[in-house]
Amino acid sequence: MRPMLDEIRQQDRHGVVGPGDNPVGHHAFLSLDPEAGITGRFASRPGQIIELELQPALGAKPRWQGLHLPLGPVDLTDSAALGLIARSLAPLSMTTRICLRSGVGDEVIDVFMPRLMVSYDQPSLHHDLIEPAAMPQLPKRADWRDMILFFRPGPVKLTVLDLRLFLV
Repeated sequence: MRPMLDEIRQQDRHGVVGPGDNPVGHHAFLSLDPEAGITGRFASRPGQIIELELQPALGAKPRWQGLHLPLGPVDLTDSAALGLIARSLAPLSMTTRICLRSGVGDEVIDVFMPRLMVSYDQPSLHHDLIEPAAMPQLPKRADWRDMILFFRPGPVKLTVLDLRLFLV
């Protein structure tokens, strides 16, 4: 989990985004509802994860817009908790739902962190965790896993300053 985030934290990359999947660095990608006509930009600078500006087409309400961070086949069999700590910043307060997506064969299972991440106009800290033993719907083993930050269905202006995942 850590090497992928370390790579993103060290990159200096920017670009424009549009409907569908948009690579943003080291296997991470933005998935944007293709029917919402979303356009925007991203930037990753050394020391931060990503800065985003997303704008749906006039009158469109995206069904989803999310940042996917591939984690690989993380084994949760003997884990007490999978958690995260995030620092974020947004000019207008906004919420983000964080999801652990697991792929087992042809099945995809989403488990959402219990708390919403709230970003403010000053750097804010968010921490959350899930307990695998308390979630029977969460597969302990998976072929692949993604941590997904799902943004609200509207314009987004957000900077994820830092993101740390832990497994205990």
